[in-house]
Formats: sequence, structure tokens, C-alpha cells
Amino acid sequence: MNDTAFARTPTIGIAISGGGFRSMLSGAGVLGAYDARSPGADGELGGLLQSSTYLAGISGGSWIVISFFLNDGMQLYSILEDLKLDLQTPILEGVPNMELGNLREHLFQKDKTSMNAEVSESKLSSVITSIVKSIFSIGDDEGDSGIKSIIGFYKDISLEAKAKKDSGYRLSLIDYWARTLARKVLPAKFRSTGFTISSASKQLSFQNYSQPFPIITSVELIPNETVSSVDSHIIEISPFEFGSWDSFLNSFVSTKFLGSDLWNGTSLHLSSSLNASICTSGYDTVAFLAATSSGLFNTVFQYVYDFIPKIHHESSSYVTQILRIFGFSTSPTRNAAEFSEFAIYSPNPFRGVQSGERGRSVENSTSLFLADGGEDGQNIPFSPYLVPGRKVDAILAFDMGSEIDNRPSGLSLRSSAQRYHANQSELHIPLFKDPNGILRRIFPVVPSAAQYSLISQKPAFLGCEIEDFPAFKGNLSDNFKVYNNYTPPLTIYQANHDIVFEANTSTFKSVYSPDEVQGMFDNGCELAVNRMDLSYKECLWCALMKRASKTLPEVCDSCFNKYCYREH
Repeated sequence: MNDTAFARTPTIGIAISGGGFRSMLSGAGVLGAYDARSPGADGELGGLLQSSTYLAGISGGSWIVISFFLNDGMQLYSILEDLKLDLQTPILEGVPNMELGNLREHLFQKDKTSMNAEVSESKLSSVITSIVKSIFSIGDDEGDSGIKSIIGFYKDISLEAKAKKDSGYRLSLIDYWARTLARKVLPAKFRSTGFTISSASKQLSFQNYSQPFPIITSVELIPNETVSSVDSHIIEISPFEFGSWDSFLNSFVSTKFLGSDLWNGTSLHLSSSLNASICTSGYDTVAFLAATSSGLFNTVFQYVYDFIPKIHHESSSYVTQILRIFGFSTSPTRNAAEFSEFAIYSPNPFRGVQSGERGRSVENSTSLFLADGGEDGQNIPFSPYLVPGRKVDAILAFDMGSEIDNRPSGLSLRSSAQRYHANQSELHIPLFKDPNGILRRIFPVVPSAAQYSLISQKPAFLGCEIEDFPAFKGNLSDNFKVYNNYTPPLTIYQANHDIVFEANTSTFKSVYSPDEVQGMFDNGCELAVNRMDLSYKECLWCALMKRASKTLPEVCDSCFNKYCYREH
């Protein structure tokens, strides 16, 4: 393919969806397949990781993004050996693997339904009761020593989180989740409370650009209000900046200075001896940021806490004792201002910032509440790659969702399509003008639920041609924003499925044997290379170069006929 006329080197972004350790381990396999240093990768797709500019993740996907970043570009196979050791015990002491997939369904029914309130309450209580019965289940051979070990674990977690509170900052369940998460997904040297993502940016592999730029996402919301993919507030977090490209904010602050008391970007605290402002550092701990993007896991703890007084079971006394360790009473409150399942960023770094153009402003909020990055249904981090300034040519998107039997159903694709294909939104809806002057949506056509089976077992190229981006039909208003001189990226979408291992583990499974860790990793590798098609390496190259090359070889035509999705 040396005869190709290159316009430029393509800008590539890798996107790893949420999905707990299923996503982290499968995502590690994907990165391992793309790593030029991995055994056998040289003849496959090795080098693609080194060629990628960005690496973004949501929830469980953010764990592998952060882990790879903190490991200073270490080979994925080395990271895998650490995970084999760390994942042999539960992430929460005394809490075995739990199947919680229907928990939120019952919670939403309870919140939205008044006519069937008693039925919903009964269903919810049943779900919560079954969860509590599985918590702190001590075997006969463990007895008091087992209980003391569990209590000791939670005391340690509480003390570590308390350091933040002692510094004058508000806590939420995310702070406790962060301390448990640190013990499993972060490299050993980064597990103490003081390591920050901004300080980690000094690592050699990051400084010399030998690893992709890491991005994780979260959703800013008002507690107890429904979040829609159409107008959700997506927050980006990187080693350098924290903020949003969305029209409600359109602003960023230095990640290093989160926790500072700012007004319109300037510190409110002045030095008495120097003519300078004083900012805080140390708030952006890697564990807290990773926990912010994976806040879904706190749902169970919030509602277990709420239902403790209603459940009579021999284990409830242990749960109550744990709650007291964390400073929670047995008469819980749902007041989000006092007790939140969401990450609290306080003080709000955007107080007084008036850069927003459209949407609910946060300029007068004293605190920001941030939820799991997939809270709005967009479980794949597409948004960082749809920013014109980044000039992304291709997105390698991996969907580790769990909608049907712990496998993806295309829901995340459809949720993002709903956002970018909408006609009404509280936010600006972006459009772009194609070479013929036609206004189009910046997200491509995606399969409907009925058509999803066409791409569930093989890669799909979305947005191959300009015509694959829906034409805008209507009258322009202040609801829309037009991007000029911009072409959206082509998306290479791959859905998690079983190839060499049963990879549809529960999102809430936290205990993996070494063989299971290896199996999930190997399946992720196979997902990335698509070995079933001997021509896939060339076809993937064609997709990556589609936006960046003036011409492509003829072989690409057959590749696009095979993999490009077009609306049926």
C-alpha cells in the first residue's frame, strides 16, 4: 500500500465503554493487541496503540485508561499479572459478587410511579433484602476473626477518606468507593491517598508522547432529576483540564487546581505577603477521579443504606456497624446536600464563569454533582472525539455493555445518536457543513435495535461516507451550532462477544481467578484483531486512513463494501 498518496498522518482515538471489570479486562486485551511490544503483535495490529493520539474511557473503561496511564506505558502483559493477583479477592470486604442488573429498574419504577407505589416498594425491598443477605456473610470457619477483618477493612477506608474531610472538603459515597477502587485498579505505588493525576503527568512516557492522551468522562447532574442523553452535561477529565465542551459550560479549569475556591477562574484567596492568588492542589487524586466516572456502583450502597431500618436480618447489625464507622446514622436521609451517591466537587470550580451559551448554567452552584459516565445511556465516550479542535479522523470504539445477558444491544450507539440527531435540546445541537454546503449531523446513522444483529458479531465502520451522516432538515435556530471546515470521524465499532472465552461476566463481578483474568484479556485481544477475517488488518488500515488520505488503494473498496454500515 506504499502507492497511497498520504495527505497527513491520521489522528486516532480509542474509546473503551463502561462495564466494570468486564470492560477493564477486555479493554486491556484490546490495548494489548494494539501494543507493538506484545508477543506476536508485530504481525497483527501491534503499533496501533503507539499510533493513537487519544485513549478515552467511561466507568470500568476508565479504569484501564487510568491504569495504563499510571503504569507509565508499561506493557499490558505486565499489568495483567498484577490484576491476576489483585482480583482474587472481592473489591469490598465481605461483599461477594452480586447480580444487581435489575436494581435500578426497580428504583426508577419507584421514583416514577405513584399508582403502584406499594408494588414497587415491595419489589424494591425484595431486591435490597437479597443484597443485604449476601453482604457480610461470614463462614462458620471464620467466626469473629472474619467479622473483625471486615470491620477493620472498612475502618481503614473510612480513615483514608476522612483525611479529605479534615481538610475541609465535603465527602460522598464516591470518596469511600475511591479508596476501595484504589486497592484493585491502580498500580501499587499510586494507591495511597495523595497521588494526583496532574502530578502523574510528569511520567516519562507521557512527557515524551509515547502513550495516548488519557481522557475519562462523567455526567454533571442535579440529584434526583432524570438525565437524558439528549441534553446531559458531559464532563471531561484529563491530567491537564477539567470541564466541558458542551454549550452549558464551554469552559475548562486546570485539573491541578480543583478544590480551589474560584470565582470566574480566579482564586478568592490572596496572599497577605505576596501580590498573588492562592490555589489549592492535591484534590485531583487518581482514585477519586476513577471513582467519579464509575459512580454506578454506589447505587447499591445508597439504597442498602436507605433500607437498613426496614430489614430484619442477622447480618444487618454488621451493616449498621459499618455505617456508623462512616459516620452515618441508622435513620437515613435522602437529602443529597448531606449524603450523596454522586461525586461532590466542592467548591464548584466554575462559579461565576459565564462562558456558557445555552443550557442549565452551573455558574451559581456552590458544588457540582458528578455521576457515572454512562448515567445518560451513552456508555461509550464518543463526545471527546467529536470536538472540531481535536481533528480526530477515526474512533476505535469498543462496546462492553451489558444490556442483554451482559452483552451490548447497541443501546449506547442509539443513545448517542439520539443526542446528536435531536431537533430539540437544552444544549446546542452541533451540525457540520459538507463540501456541497449541505448541513448534516455530526454523528453517523447507526443500526436500530432490530438491525443491531448485523453488527453484533463483527466490526462495523460507521460514517464511511458523508451521506452516512443524516442531512439536517429544518430551519436553523439558536438551538443549533454549525461547525465549518469540519468532517466528523469514521467510527470503527466493535461489540463484545465470546470468541475464545465467555466474556459476558456481570458488571458487578469483582472476583476473577487468574485463568478468568487471562481469558477475558485474550478475548479482548481477539476482539481487536478480528482474526476470523484474514484481510481485516488491511481493512482496518483503510478505515483509519479514510479521512486522512487523498487516495486509497482498490482493496479498500471491497473492505468498505464488507464493513461499512449503511442504513437499510
